[in-house]
This record gives sequence, C-alpha cells and structure tokens, in this order.
Amino acid sequence: MLSQVFSKIIESKRIQRFLDLKVEIVKSTNPSRIYVENIRSFFGISNRFAKFLCNFAVHEGLFKHRIGYLCSNCNSMIKSFDEIQQAEDEFNCDKCEIEETEQFHFHKNELTTIDYYELVDRKNQ
Repeated sequence: MLSQVFSKIIESKRIQRFLDLKVEIVKSTNPSRIYVENIRSFFGISNRFAKFLCNFAVHEGLFKHRIGYLCSNCNSMIKSFDEIQQAEDEFNCDKCEIEETEQFHFHKNELTTIDYYELVDRKNQ
C-alpha cells in the first residue's frame, strides 16, 4: 500500500521533472572539476553551505581541493594545482599562443584563480 502511494508521488510530473533535473546535473558534472555551484545547484543550498560541504569532503578524503589559473584573454584554465602545491610564477596559455594572440605569457599574480574540487579515486589508493 505504501509503495503504491510512493509510486504515484514519483510518477507525478512535478516530482519527475525535479528528478530529471537532478539526473542532468549529475550527468553534466565532471568528477575532475566539481565546482561549489554544482553542489549548490544539486542540493538547492546556499553557496556558503555548499563550500562548507566541499571542504568537509576534502577533510574526509573524498575530494581534493584544486586551484586553477584562468587566462586573462580567453578565460580558459591555463594550469591547476593541488591546494598544497606551489604554483610556478609564470604560465603560457597554449590556446592564445596557438591563436597567435599578442599576449600569451602571464605572471601568476596577473591571473584570476578559481577553486574547484576533484573526486578522489578511492580504487587507486
């Protein structure tokens, strides 16, 4: 009886759309680049709480915190490092170099950074 009621609830269009949206969010998330926004959107929570959950996942060994450096010209990620790694002082943006953009060599202080997380592969530990 309870399972029939539950099935009717799941079959309702509103619930189905909600579940379809959640499935799409998971499918579109790259496990090597999980952003706070992915977590915020999936759980429907604030950015602050999503960041807390990501940092908690790092503490628990589920995620690795990564820092990416974004090209000032094309906004693509030039390099990324583990939180504890020391980044080099200078980077080349290969995309801008290939496109023969005037400036493709940057000092790390000129670049915007972005925090993201990587799912830890527990099979290889």
